[in-house]
Amino acid sequence: MMVERVRLSLIAAAALSAASLAGCGGGEPQVEDPTSAERNFSDEEPTPPPPGNTGQTAQKSPSSADLQRGKAHLEEGKFAEAKDLLEKARAGDPKNVEAAFYLALAKEKLGDKAGAEQAYMDALKLDPKLAEAAANLTALYLEEPARPDEAIKILKDMLAKVPKDTALMTNLAYAYTLKKDVANASKQYEAILAGGGGGVDVRLAYGQLLLDAGQKEKAAEQLKKGLEAAQKDAPMLITLGLLLGQAGAFGDCVKAFDKAIAVKSDHPEPYVRRGICRHELNDEAGARSDYEAAIKIKPDFAAAHYYLGVSWMVDKKYPNAKAELTKASTLAGDSELGKRARQKLSELPKK
Repeated sequence: MMVERVRLSLIAAAALSAASLAGCGGGEPQVEDPTSAERNFSDEEPTPPPPGNTGQTAQKSPSSADLQRGKAHLEEGKFAEAKDLLEKARAGDPKNVEAAFYLALAKEKLGDKAGAEQAYMDALKLDPKLAEAAANLTALYLEEPARPDEAIKILKDMLAKVPKDTALMTNLAYAYTLKKDVANASKQYEAILAGGGGGVDVRLAYGQLLLDAGQKEKAAEQLKKGLEAAQKDAPMLITLGLLLGQAGAFGDCVKAFDKAIAVKSDHPEPYVRRGICRHELNDEAGARSDYEAAIKIKPDFAAAHYYLGVSWMVDKKYPNAKAELTKASTLAGDSELGKRARQKLSELPKK
């Protein structure tokens, strides 16, 4: 049974995309050619029960053949075919909540957000306790252009009927985040975690919220707990490392990238990021080792040359610094990184 639930990719895309590539070292340029941090963090969520009152199996429709075939096409990714069949099922039995819900899914998969919104609303009229429909409808409202006030109303109403639903609470936390209501968003995240719900993705989202609010110590606490639970998921580990660096938890930043590199050792960015955090820990030799490893993987990775040049400047090895910064300037061109490289070159002693 394929049922969509809360999509934490919303949090990844909206809350992390802008900040995920910010340098661990304050004020330094972003590492270019990054591994994307935008991803769906909900892949490991258990599949919830099908639509129906209080989570029970929904009633069958007289046009059950169209309904069952439509659901099968959804499973197969044949969304247009699924939509046509589910529309027939809806016409044959307008009071069938399953037909309404799965038609909404099909329309959403086809990019028809307005149609999906209406179909989710229809499903909720048929079953006011259908948490899955509320979760998906509000997820639509939290996409750009976001409608957090509408989402909050629906989510609060549904949580009054279906308390402690992790999917609903997670969407509610994100809706409050969009309104910059840190207190209420934090309350939802704390409730999710206290109830044993959520996972690394919730810790990450909560940490990002606190970090954006300037609460670095509290953010680091959540991110560290996320790191403890993170497994062999390189994009997740990279994102945790980035945020831990921004929170000033440089030792844990190094640990996160240690784990990421153990999983994926063929990309230069994690080495550069780990090097930046080692630099913040005054481990200049370790930092240079990481920048050199990144260059070995990708000789034209401008960021690695830039940070290696800066590292040589710290140790007053100016000829080495000049060579690396010149390479960075050439490779990065007119980008912000290229401008920073040329600025650093101008700061070198003339002799």
